[in-house]
Formats: sequence, structure tokens, C-alpha cells
Amino acid sequence: MTKLLFKIQLSALFSRTFKSKKKGQRSTVKKILIGLFTLYIVGALLFSSGMIMHGIYTLTSSFQMPQAYFSILAFFILVLCLIGSVFSAQSLLFEAKDNDLLLSMPIPPQAILLSRFLLLLLLEYLFELFLAIPAVVVYCMNSTLSAIQIVPLVLALVVLPFLSLACSCLIGWLLSAITARMRRKTLFYTFFYLLFFAAYFYVVSNGQSMLTTLMQNGGLDQLFTYVPPAFLFGKAVYSGDSLSLLYLLLWCILPLFLVLLMQSKLFIRIATTKKSAKKRVYKEKRVKQAPPRWALLRKELRRFFSLPLYIFNSAIGIFMELFLSVFLLIKRDGIANVITYITEQELKSDQLTPYLSMLIIVMLVFCCSATVTTSVSISLEGNRFWILQSAPFTATDVFIAKVGANVVIATPPLILACLITSLLLPLSGKEIALVFLLPLTAQGCFALLGMIGNVLFPRFDWTNETVVIKQSLSAFVGMIGSMALTALPLILYIQWLHFIAPLAYLLYCWIYFLLLTGIFLAYLLTAGKKKYERI
Repeated sequence: MTKLLFKIQLSALFSRTFKSKKKGQRSTVKKILIGLFTLYIVGALLFSSGMIMHGIYTLTSSFQMPQAYFSILAFFILVLCLIGSVFSAQSLLFEAKDNDLLLSMPIPPQAILLSRFLLLLLLEYLFELFLAIPAVVVYCMNSTLSAIQIVPLVLALVVLPFLSLACSCLIGWLLSAITARMRRKTLFYTFFYLLFFAAYFYVVSNGQSMLTTLMQNGGLDQLFTYVPPAFLFGKAVYSGDSLSLLYLLLWCILPLFLVLLMQSKLFIRIATTKKSAKKRVYKEKRVKQAPPRWALLRKELRRFFSLPLYIFNSAIGIFMELFLSVFLLIKRDGIANVITYITEQELKSDQLTPYLSMLIIVMLVFCCSATVTTSVSISLEGNRFWILQSAPFTATDVFIAKVGANVVIATPPLILACLITSLLLPLSGKEIALVFLLPLTAQGCFALLGMIGNVLFPRFDWTNETVVIKQSLSAFVGMIGSMALTALPLILYIQWLHFIAPLAYLLYCWIYFLLLTGIFLAYLLTAGKKKYERI
């Protein structure tokens, strides 16, 4: 039974990628395009991971601590798997939409739970591979992986995600138990996600200095104190120590076994807990009429702010913009000193400010590319999509409401970041105008791109929002597509067009995003409209 449930969930996860709702199978051309797109994403992620691991290998080699390379790899795998699955564990294990249906069937609860554990484990193995493969390649390019190291390495990589899975499931279970009867659940989740987000930014911004300090102060001893499995991983793989490998197996397998045993006993209680809170007292109010588009817009905004996972996966750019604004305010004196020094030593003011405006605009446009809520807005209608189609709304009304919600959500923090940038940096009037115009135009362009992606690749056969928000093809199209559109003019400038003046380059970029916006809008109102009506 467990195998059958796992197979069903796995097939549901990937079925919409290669199947069309009406024709059953996508065309060969679409399959090839999807395959090439997937290869591009995988290649980019592997390359970036390889660059990170190459830097770590260089650092550990300079301190004559080769064992630390594998220990740091294990630590990164644990952190990545934990962050990547902790929020999926809660929604997949305890808040799935099909819990009641499955529990009403003659299926053992342990089989339901175990099949979902296996799906989460598969997800963690995917996260692990994006770090492990480049790390092993980097090590083999600079050293030799002996036969005595291969067996411990394979065994350690197999069991290491067990520990992060146990932690993810435990945290997900605690969150589900805490928020079962909580009234302001969204506020709690938002605060919890913000803590993870802040911790992630702290580690990313201070990672190199933290690793250097760790190496200088006897890093392996500290690593053994705080993260014993990482130390054991490094010792077992580099030295081929059988005892360390045995301890690592116990560290990884035993916690997962205990968590699985505990949650199998409590699964029915948590999954069937009545999600209720203190009821509001009804107060009679006058019902206000609103135009159809305004009503749809309010509906989209309510959905967005009621799903924390939606906020932190489709609109993480707004937090990056707020982070940038706060950073500029806090570091304004230091930034002013740096600008003064560079101006006095190297460049004249009129030569420096165009590059400052280019840098800040690139950062803002990148933040905009991470704020695309439209890429899953149609899919989130789920089994209620027929209501939207049968209501007296045209496809244009739906597009305007969903794209408008994206713009309404993204614009306030974006304008705040542009305003703070304009006030704190010595920019000319033309540069200030482009600081506002270019990111705002790019944000509208990305919102339209996400809408097109979801019209072309909708997904309604989901049992929880996580599948749509984090694993649907339209979400990848919105995220990777917007980042690719951002990177293309930057790559062209760095490689071939660097002779163009920065201000002229920014103007060309604005025209570039204006043209893309017009093309996307024209497609959405013609072919996209027909495609939406055929869903």
C-alpha cells in the first residue's frame, strides 16, 4: 500500500509537466522545450554550486585542513535540505487536502505517513545532489578520491538527508500542533518565515568570514561541538574511519526512526484536529457593491496575504527590497565615505554616479524578478476554477485583477527602495528618473510573463498549495524566465556592449522592458485570452 501511495503522489507531481489537459499528451516540440529548459536550470544550479565548493576547497587547502572540506559539505547539505523541506513537510504531512479522503478508506495511517515521508526524502535527495555532485567533481579535479573513500562517501550521502528530514518533520509537526486552533495563523507563519529569511541572509552575507574564522580557530573542534554529524561525515569520508561512519549512521537513522514512530502514533489526531479558533461575533453591516475587476482584485489580495508560503515563494523580492532599503539607511555614512574616497582618488563625480545608478537599478530589477505572484495565481483556484469561469467575468477582467494584484503588492516596497536610493546616492535627475521608471516597468513585464506562464501551464490537480507554489512548471517559468530577462541585457553589456555609456545603456534597458511589456500584453489579450477560455 505504501508503494502504491508513493507512486500515485510521484505521478501526480510530474504528470502535468508532460500531459495536456485536453489532448492527454503534450507535443514533441513542447516536451523538447521543457527538457531543454530543465537542463538549463539544472546546469545553472550545478555550476553555481561548483563555484561555491571550489572556493571552499581553496580555503580548506590553504589552511591544510582537507577533512574540513567534507565536513563543510555535510553542513551545507543539512542546512539546504532543512530549509528546502521544512515548510513542505508541514503542508504535505499534516495539512494535505486529501487527508480526510485517505483516512476514510481502508488504508493504514502508517502507510499514508510513510508514503509522504518517502516523497519528502526524494525531495531532499534532489537538494543533496545539487551540492554533492559539484563537490565531488571539484575534489576529484584537485585531488584523488581513493577507493577506500568511495564507499563511506556513498553511504554517508545516502543517510545524511535522514537527519534533516527528521528535523523538518518534527518542526512541521510542532507548527501544525501550535497553529491548529490559532486565529492569526498567517501572521505567525509570516513571522516564522521571516526568521528563516533573516538567518539565510545573515549566513549568505557572512559565510566567507565565518568559514575563515572557523578555520583559524580550530574549526573541526567547533564543528564537532555544534554539528557532530558534519564532523563525523568529514572524518568518515576523508580518513575512511569505520567507527565515525557507524556513529554517523546512528546519528542519521535513529532520529528519523523515532520521529516516524512518534508521528505515526499521533498522525490521526493531528490530521483530524478541527482547525478552529475563536469565532467572530457577526455584526450587521451594509453590503457595498464593487465593480467586477475591483472585486476580483480584492479576492486576489486576500488570498495572497492568507498564504504565507505564497508570500515567501512568489514575492520574496519585496523583502529583498526592504532589506536593501534598511541596509542603505543603516550604512549611509559608510557609503558616503566610500563614495567620497573613490571620487577623490579615482573618478570624477560625473563619471562615478552613472555606474552607481546602473548597479542599484540592476539590484532593484533583480528584486522585481523575484516578485511574480501571477505565475501560480490561476492554478491556486484549484477545483473552484469553474466558479471563476462561470461568473460574469471576462478573461480580460481576470488578467487585469491578477496582474494588478501583483503590481499592487510589489509597488510600495519598490518605490520605497527607489526613493531611499535617490535620496542617499548622488544621482542626477535623469538617473533618478530611470531609478524609478526602469524597475517599475520591469515589474509590470514580469507580472505579465508570470500570467502567460500560468495560462500556458495551469495545474489544478493538487492536494495542497505547496505543489503549485513550489513545484509547478508555471512557477519555474515565472521565476527563471524573469531572471533570464534580467540577466540577458547585463550579460550583453559585460561581454560586448561595455563601450556604451551607462546612462545610455539604462535607457536602452528601459526601452527593452517596454517592448517586452507590449509584446506580452498583446499576446495575453489575443492568444492568451483564447487559451484561458479553453482551460
